[in-house]
Amino acid sequence: MKIVYENVISSIKWLTGTLAFLFFMIIGLIADVELTRLLIAGIAVYILFTVLGVVTARILGRIHEENQLEPRVEKEDHEKEIGRHLDWSQGAEMPMPE
Repeated sequence: MKIVYENVISSIKWLTGTLAFLFFMIIGLIADVELTRLLIAGIAVYILFTVLGVVTARILGRIHEENQLEPRVEKEDHEKEIGRHLDWSQGAEMPMPE
């Protein structure tokens, strides 16, 4: 299964506020809170978590964009490889200290 990061980012953006509103309403109804207070507080919770979801989605989007533009992979350098090879071969020929 291939994960499409754009879909994950947009899901975080749009579902965070909605799920927070849903959970808040369910908990409020179980606690038997007055409906108008519950609705006003639910709208505030929705706005708060929607903003947090948008901020999180933007951060994840920028991280994903940076990884696509220039992945962090060590570039092979021919001179370093020769140096490592010489270090290994010389290290094998060194006498043991007495």
